Amino acid sequence: METITEGCNHRVWRVQLNDWEPTGFEVEELFASIFYRDIIDPGLTILQALDLYSCNYLHQLARESITAILNTSHPNVNYPIPMEQIIYYFQFAYDSNDSSIIKKQFNLLELYNNQFCPIKKN
Repeated sequence: METITEGCNHRVWRVQLNDWEPTGFEVEELFASIFYRDIIDPGLTILQALDLYSCNYLHQLARESITAILNTSHPNVNYPIPMEQIIYYFQFAYDSNDSSIIKKQFNLLELYNNQFCPIKKN
């Protein structure tokens, strides 16, 4: 039997703040407290990270990484990547300072974050 995986995109998480509760994360939690890396500014919250739009692949990777964390942490989303691996993917890409690695990790997470989303939109 094939396992069906799910993933909600960053736009869902940005507006469905009530659905954050089962994840254990708060909108004001710092991005750096999860990924142990500062991007843009050490005060960047995970909600702000969901709003990162630019041509900068590192910003896009940060957005998709926190989206993936919310997906994998939600009990109703059957996300295919565990939290520890998502954090590792981000740290590895960030530390590499290699745009091709950053882009590859971004593309992978973006793909998984745009699957069927079981969270009902308000």
